[in-house]
Amino acid sequence: MSPESQLFLFDGHSLCYRSYFAIKELATSKGQATNAVYGFVNTLRKILREFDPAYAAVCFDAGKKTLRQEKFAQYKMQRPSMPDSLISQLPIIKEVVKACNVSFFEQEGFEADDLIATLACQFSKNGVEVIIVTDDKDMYQLVNERVKIFSPRKE
Repeated sequence: MSPESQLFLFDGHSLCYRSYFAIKELATSKGQATNAVYGFVNTLRKILREFDPAYAAVCFDAGKKTLRQEKFAQYKMQRPSMPDSLISQLPIIKEVVKACNVSFFEQEGFEADDLIATLACQFSKNGVEVIIVTDDKDMYQLVNERVKIFSPRKE
């Protein structure tokens, strides 16, 4: 497929977590952690530069209770809370995404996965090749002839 008909959907939280834990102890002189920002931005810029897609968007969790959590109290209960030093980097990452002129989506009540699935289905039905940038294996259920997964860790 040509770049004119490609949409790259970035799983924002997945990439933030990956960067946060992959790069240790990176911060500004004032103590603001920047390890997730650094890793996220490098991944975003590299993929945009190498693939030059016609469309790109980053999807984030809104950080609020989701519809799944309202229906199933045990949903992701075993998952530890997001570290404060990662939470403090999310607004910076979102500002960088805006500065790169890349759309970003988040919606209260929904996870980034839900938004990615919705966008992937809609765009692929309209003939656009969708590449989901994530290491989340749950996303493999979306794969078909027009929807692919790109793992930034494996390339």
